[in-house]
Amino acid sequence: MYQGFWSEADVTRPFVSQGVITDGKYFSFFCYQLNTLALTVQADQNNPRKNICWGTQSKPLYETVEDNEVKGFDDDVLLQIVHFLLNKPKEDRAQLLTNQEKELDPRP
Repeated sequence: MYQGFWSEADVTRPFVSQGVITDGKYFSFFCYQLNTLALTVQADQNNPRKNICWGTQSKPLYETVEDNEVKGFDDDVLLQIVHFLLNKPKEDRAQLLTNQEKELDPRP
């Protein structure tokens, strides 16, 4: 959904996303926080805000599968997957009200 921000109208609040990279055995977990759209050298010069990405090393969910039996299963990796799946976005109620006010106001 378009939020009204672009390179000349920087974000007014952080946007956060998460991701999981996997091949089915190895898992890496990432969280990205977008704090600015100032991505050119000129725009970035006087901008104190920086975008941030946190990530984990790749971790195996299990060691091996032998005779249809999983060996060396890592409960911590599964727990991290579940935590990521259970995260829910939070609505910015103040921003929703501001957007609704703009829609109701016919002035440019």
